[in-house]
Amino acid sequence: MADTTTRFTEWLKNAYGMEKAFIEMLERQSSRLENYPFFAEKVTDHLEASKKSADRIGQLLQDMGEKPDSAFSGVSSLAAKFSSLFNTTSDHEAVQYALSNFGYVNFAIASYVSLLASADQLNHEKAKPVIEQNLSDKREFADFLADNIPAVTLRFLERESVAAKAKR
Repeated sequence: MADTTTRFTEWLKNAYGMEKAFIEMLERQSSRLENYPFFAEKVTDHLEASKKSADRIGQLLQDMGEKPDSAFSGVSSLAAKFSSLFNTTSDHEAVQYALSNFGYVNFAIASYVSLLASADQLNHEKAKPVIEQNLSDKREFADFLADNIPAVTLRFLERESVAAKAKR
């Protein structure tokens, strides 16, 4: 059975892999939303925030004498590729991106809430601000998505009704 510090480190490595997977997903999306500029801009903004999140976690792990877990990152990367493939073959790609991002970012929020509780338990003062910043970034994107999924959906339906290239 793992001790609390070992489990916390494992979860940090998982969060690193989660961020790397989200980066891959957002990179694919950012160039495919030309008819949804308000959404494309926020995807690009969150892509940059996710890169910073991964860097912060990577640095924290290094400071702890650890390396990010490439095995989990690989699994996350595969999941990101599958998600992108599913969404790009959809005839309603932009809507699918909004929905999948909302699910993914809420999973990330839950992960960071759990990590923050673990950091509090361990009194890990160096980890708390990293986790809090990453959590704040994810909540901001989740709020945007919650507020704008209807707009993405309606934009798609509007474009589809006039036989425009609605997919993306």
